[in-house]
Amino acid sequence: MLPKENQNTLERFILQGRTLVQEILPKLRQLLVEPEREDLLLSAIGRGYELFLVIRQNASQFHLEHLLAPSEAMAAMLERARVNQFQLSSQHISLFIEVCSFIDQGLELISKEHTDQRLAASATALQAAVEEALHASQAVNANPLPFVGVDLEIRDAFLQESEQLLATAEQEFVLWDFIAIDHERVSQLCRILHRLKQNFSIYDCHDFERLIMALESALNRYLHGEFFHTEYPERVFLRCIDAMRESLTRFSLSEILTIDNLEEHLVAVQGLIRQPLGELLIEAGLVDPRTVDDALFLQKTSPGNHPRRIGEVLVGMGEVTREQVEEVLQRQEVQRKQVEHAETQLETIGKVHSEPRSTVPLFPKEVAVDGQKLARIASIVKQMTALQLPLELEPFVLELDQLSRSFIQESTSGLSQHLQRIVHDYAVRYSKRVHFHLEGVTVIEEEFAPGKLVDLVTPLLRNSVQHGVEPVQQRQEAEKKKNGRVALSALRQGAEIWISVEDDGVGFDLKKIARLCFDHGLVNRNDLGNLTGAELLQIFLNNQNCAPQPVAGDARQCTGLAVVKKILQDFNGKMDIWSRPGKGARVTLRIPQAS
Repeated sequence: MLPKENQNTLERFILQGRTLVQEILPKLRQLLVEPEREDLLLSAIGRGYELFLVIRQNASQFHLEHLLAPSEAMAAMLERARVNQFQLSSQHISLFIEVCSFIDQGLELISKEHTDQRLAASATALQAAVEEALHASQAVNANPLPFVGVDLEIRDAFLQESEQLLATAEQEFVLWDFIAIDHERVSQLCRILHRLKQNFSIYDCHDFERLIMALESALNRYLHGEFFHTEYPERVFLRCIDAMRESLTRFSLSEILTIDNLEEHLVAVQGLIRQPLGELLIEAGLVDPRTVDDALFLQKTSPGNHPRRIGEVLVGMGEVTREQVEEVLQRQEVQRKQVEHAETQLETIGKVHSEPRSTVPLFPKEVAVDGQKLARIASIVKQMTALQLPLELEPFVLELDQLSRSFIQESTSGLSQHLQRIVHDYAVRYSKRVHFHLEGVTVIEEEFAPGKLVDLVTPLLRNSVQHGVEPVQQRQEAEKKKNGRVALSALRQGAEIWISVEDDGVGFDLKKIARLCFDHGLVNRNDLGNLTGAELLQIFLNNQNCAPQPVAGDARQCTGLAVVKKILQDFNGKMDIWSRPGKGARVTLRIPQAS
């Protein structure tokens, strides 16, 4: 039973929706008789937009995904017609009438049952019919080049906005573990994707529209109580974001806006939520939702330790045959194999890129910025504010100070996202579960050029993820949380800036380091017993370099510590290491403020 307040809201929604439907239907029926009536068409489309907006605004609150699906498909068709990408034919008008009639009958049902579950089968069929008609129209009218006849300034503004929206969506998917429990934030992410879909549909970018619709659909299903059958859905989401960003980057050279491996991405997204057998039978039109509910009740109340499967229960009830259940299960298995194949293909392609790469820019593309110069400007302005200035100069210096701080804050925001994505990609690459935490943003923004800081800390972040944080099973066996923790912090300590990268992983293997130091003649046997762990680590560090044969024994590349040590020389800085076996490690870079 709905609370009274919600029931009143639902009643207002139903009344508003049915009123709009009753206003639209006569105009559409008249259009079938008088197709030349442009005034009727424009009026019907305008009221249709209003109707679909009302449904979208209420669908999430009352879990009306079946009512929403055909409405969204019809809204997409009307948007294409509005920007003159094709003419609405009598077939399209008939579908518009069918959708409005479906909504009217659906709202009447919802007013009695407060749910739209019985609409599932008819909603799926109607949505498919609208999308098929839309795609058929696109095939006839589509132009292979997007933005034909569009002013360059408008096109560039659109591309810039799209990149910004994709960057925002990327950041949310990187933080999926955090936002997944906040349905309002997931809803906001859906709105960002919806805005992107509308933008790309206007300019005839079909690949983008299809992929974004798949992402939006998966998230909406999650919001309505369905579950992802993979523990890492964000990996699929981020691959899609990367594919779209790469396509936008290539567009400036090729003038073709298509997405590589689109079908594999679509299959992977569509396979994220594995549909239960009952839902598949409903979509196939073999049973209705109430019958499935009855079967689930019988399944739960059946005696014995091994309850029957839902398919067996439905066969026993006489609602479906065993052959029908087997046919649906075979289709489900085919889909599962398609998803596995798509995932394998995409993972193989991803391995071509040897290093994680963030698509979040440190600075906006339209502004070419030297980070070190920006930091120097901010430092000079800061010193000027401390001087006794003539009164007429004070307002200008204060404004300069505010502008430089604002610019640095914007760049640091990009830096935070950039580092988040780098850690996430390392976690994917090395099959780890990692939460990344950043502290001391104010210190970073006031003291460092973002690009230089990234060069300095990225090897340490990689070490923490690759060698520090344990795999999930190993962490659980050690009675740790399955998600490892990697933290980057910055603070002022006396005349120095301290930047620390810390993890809660296995720590440094002091026995192995002691053996390496002894084997390379860095310490003798008598000294080994008198050295503390910190002293041993410092000896090991002092003898790390980028020579072909570093102490670590890997002749192919320098260790992360050696790389950082080399960069740190430019800052006249020092490095301290703390480690506790099984508890984690911390590397602290001590950099004089003057540098």
